[in-house]
Amino acid sequence: MNRSKILRFSGGASSAVVCAALIVGLTPSSAFAAPSVAPPREKIIRDCQTGKGRCKFDSPLVRKVYLGEFRQVSDYVYNCGSDPVNHSITWSDTVESSSTIGMQFEAGGVVTGILNISFAANYGHTWNDSHSETDELTVNIRPGEVGWIERAQVMRKVSGVWKTNYRFKKNGHRKWEVPDVVTGPAPRGTEGLQNAVVFKSRVMTESEVKSCNSSKAEPIRKKRVDRKTARE
Repeated sequence: MNRSKILRFSGGASSAVVCAALIVGLTPSSAFAAPSVAPPREKIIRDCQTGKGRCKFDSPLVRKVYLGEFRQVSDYVYNCGSDPVNHSITWSDTVESSSTIGMQFEAGGVVTGILNISFAANYGHTWNDSHSETDELTVNIRPGEVGWIERAQVMRKVSGVWKTNYRFKKNGHRKWEVPDVVTGPAPRGTEGLQNAVVFKSRVMTESEVKSCNSSKAEPIRKKRVDRKTARE
């Protein structure tokens, strides 16, 4: 969808006003730029990620931190026996940064470095592009139940603008802007918030009970969980 936007030019004592059709969310960053059609947003994103766009993340504004959603971070553990059992469940979790426009953040990557430079200049510390943690929790699983571990990570959002500075003009301009909101893990204790790890359990389904009864395995059985599927 296109919209019309007024661009003002200034030159000495005279000025001119022209109308230009610009793609929503993509604008030339200079008020003196001639009207033109913006490059596809996907190209801006790709060029920032490869370094071709010589981008920077401008005007970062950190929003209030919050506790993210709980998600499963362990396998299922079944108590097929007739007595309660204390069992240690190992869990692991990795939380990565995401972007409303689809920027990809990788450790040591171009856009991660850009974000770190912007953060260091404005807040005195770098951005956490990801956080990984592994631990174990000893829990009590009642007979006929299945248990698992869920975890919630302290998160934060930062809004800002990706700005290109192409070596050569793209669609009539070297500089283009794309607004974005980046979400990523925050260190535990940020603004007093702590990560949370909880044990969850439920009564086995009929099919799970049958699976237990048909097996002569130990009272405790495990079922691997596709962590990616479990988080969707």
